[in-house]
Amino acid sequence: MIFVRADYKIRDSKDLEFVKIIIREFMAEIRANEPNTIMYRSFHEKEDPCRFSHLVGFTDEKAELVHKQTDYNKTFTSKLYPLCADMPNFINFQEVTL
Repeated sequence: MIFVRADYKIRDSKDLEFVKIIIREFMAEIRANEPNTIMYRSFHEKEDPCRFSHLVGFTDEKAELVHKQTDYNKTFTSKLYPLCADMPNFINFQEVTL
């Protein structure tokens, strides 16, 4: 399994509701079309609502590649990235198993 966290901050709080809308639309596409994306959660910080983190889980590398290549991913990032203070930071995680 592959787990990734994407962290970013949008520049202007006036864009906050728009960003939430495009996140919800993006997540609906993922749920409908990506059975091997086993988890997709989006959060924003309480203290700074312009800071977001997305937690994503894929069954394997193929599922991650499929996710990255979808038209709806390209649409989402084309709307989101211009609003970001910096490019999102992607961090790969390995699950700790007992």
